Amino acid sequence: MDVRALLEDALAHHRAGRLSEAQQAYRQVLQAQPDCADALHLLGLSLHQCGRNADALPLIDRAVALDPQTAMYHNSRGVVLHQLGRFAEAIAEYRRALDLRGDYTEAMINMGMALAALGRPDGAVPWYRRALEKAPDNPSAHMNLGNALYELGDLDGAADAQQRAIRANPADAQPHNNLGIILQELSRHEQARQCFRRAMQLAPDWPAAHSNLLLSLHYDRGDRAKELYDEHRAWAAKFAEPLRACWPRHARRDPSTRIRVGYVSADFCAHPVGFFIAPLLTGHDRDRFEILCYADVSGADWFTERLKAAVEHWRPVNGLSDEQLARLVMEDRIDILVDLAGHTAGNRLMAFARKPARVQVTYLGYPDTTGMSAMDWRFTDARCDPSGAADACHSERLFRLDGGFLCYSPPEDVAPPAPLPALRTGCITFGSFNNLAKTTPRMLGIWARILLAVSRSRLVLKCRGLNSAAARESVRQAFAAAGVEDHRVELLGPLLSRTDHLRAYDRIDIALDTFPYCGTTTTCEALWMGVPVITLAGPTHVSRVGASLLAAAGLDGHDAPALVAADEEQYVALAVRLAEDVESLSALRAQMRQRTLASALCDRGRLVKAVESAYQRMLAEAEAR
Repeated sequence: MDVRALLEDALAHHRAGRLSEAQQAYRQVLQAQPDCADALHLLGLSLHQCGRNADALPLIDRAVALDPQTAMYHNSRGVVLHQLGRFAEAIAEYRRALDLRGDYTEAMINMGMALAALGRPDGAVPWYRRALEKAPDNPSAHMNLGNALYELGDLDGAADAQQRAIRANPADAQPHNNLGIILQELSRHEQARQCFRRAMQLAPDWPAAHSNLLLSLHYDRGDRAKELYDEHRAWAAKFAEPLRACWPRHARRDPSTRIRVGYVSADFCAHPVGFFIAPLLTGHDRDRFEILCYADVSGADWFTERLKAAVEHWRPVNGLSDEQLARLVMEDRIDILVDLAGHTAGNRLMAFARKPARVQVTYLGYPDTTGMSAMDWRFTDARCDPSGAADACHSERLFRLDGGFLCYSPPEDVAPPAPLPALRTGCITFGSFNNLAKTTPRMLGIWARILLAVSRSRLVLKCRGLNSAAARESVRQAFAAAGVEDHRVELLGPLLSRTDHLRAYDRIDIALDTFPYCGTTTTCEALWMGVPVITLAGPTHVSRVGASLLAAAGLDGHDAPALVAADEEQYVALAVRLAEDVESLSALRAQMRQRTLASALCDRGRLVKAVESAYQRMLAEAEAR
């Protein structure tokens, strides 16, 4: 068979998805003709499709060197560089491809994706629109435009773009999944779940779509412990448990060496997970613990650099498959591997499913079980997960940290809280800055009852979801139907500056937590800005976080007003009672910041000591088995 026939044979395998056979045939071509640029390029592309980007790059480099005038080679090189997390270099390759072929739609879309990965969705949008001028029905251009608009906070535009992508290619699972994420943020949960389930039907082997379905259940069904547990176990049975037969045997560690702890996250950046994990990463005892971070961060920022400087070993894992990540963890001889994502976006649960570390722990980023037998422990506390029922609804063993399961690091550059607004306005202003996904119709009805019970009171809602005109109208209609005048409810979008966001609490007298999905960051921020938070404690972790945070802040004792309700009636009653005592409310506001700062909630040493003690116990138990 001559070289051209061999190449055609390889291409036939490649187009049919038989990548192993295609690679073997490409190598036969290269044995006969080592400088065949097409074979080098296509072999590299097939390796990229197998997730072997580091192996693919030198092959495509050789193809580019042999034929630098072929736009496709530059585009493919950009794609591989993108997967390796080298986004700026990828952009340079796409520019070369477009210089050679100005109408190259695929390179335009890839250019947008690289800019988005660099945290520049505003720069990505024009490239997607330019691609759509050339190819108005291109589903990838519509889908990625929707992704960029979502990042920019244009939720209505994002939903429209994803719907266009679905119409252009209804068999693609990704835009269905993306539309589900948008609808979830708009608190349209049943419609969101329909999208996730459709994505699952179209891509039954895609764990991320199923994970998104699990997360969505917490927003309006977060108080249904058994239902949530069964759903998580079903995810694990389908995706994680089949890998159990491949679990490695872990050698006993040398007790004279430091304990090697690896943290895995896509959120090592200015993100709630990044902020909450910082006290632990910066506080670990380096004489006893060696810390590694496996960072799957696409948009690194100033906080990424701060976290990177705090640990001994920083492993960028962009572009690594779950199997490759698991292999790297094993090569690093990690004793304890800590998941910081659960079933949230960017999770690496399928790496954990391969059990690359002797002890595996899930923590912080997700308010529930992973459902996996490969996950040994989950960090929590006794208020979020009381002993008994909570243990029965977790695949992991629960390790309850004394004083609360997290530590809040307040910003150092935000001035003290302003005086109680009611003293100036003459009326009580309630507020909630939680994600709109947590603001369910049930919650709006409860808040309406509070407004009707407290004369002349007002409510300020602020979140990104309220950028949507449709969402704002839906919220206004809900309050109007409950008899609340429109002027008593103010709806605000997000404030870009963190300082401006925190200063918005200067307008709020009393914060109202959401249910069944409680706030976490918002509750901590409200307390730091002097605003007490009324919360409703349910039967699950996700519905008890507010109670945990208030206890850690020392706001559950006899010297503080009652803020934790056991049911909806008590929630309304507590809010009304607090609103009626402006003098006590003003005094509480004046002392709230100092009280919070001195509490377990802000005690980094307390958390570090508790976690390190837990790691030693976990490892000792594992070694004893």
